[in-house]
Amino acid sequence: MNIATEMPSVNFHLWRPCNMRCRFCFATSLDIGRGILPKGHLNRADCLSVVEAPAAAGFDKINFAGGEPTLCPWLPDLIPACQGPGLHHINCHQRKPDHR
Repeated sequence: MNIATEMPSVNFHLWRPCNMRCRFCFATSLDIGRGILPKGHLNRADCLSVVEAPAAAGFDKINFAGGEPTLCPWLPDLIPACQGPGLHHINCHQRKPDHR
């Protein structure tokens, strides 16, 4: 069994915070213990490594999820890293961040 053919996508919960508080959203991160997550988030270099691994394993798609992945300052660096190996997809709420 090849896991990439049985399960063609990987979810990468890139960024925990979100600028919305939707009551229906499943991405509360409340089921993840605080001690499991690193303080803050993975740095840019570690995120790039995470993005490269699914392509090397034969996956077709990576879902950037969260929280809200568009709030991650290095998301623009991750997208080109996905396009080379053919990975694609960003899961977001499509609202602009509040810059107040």
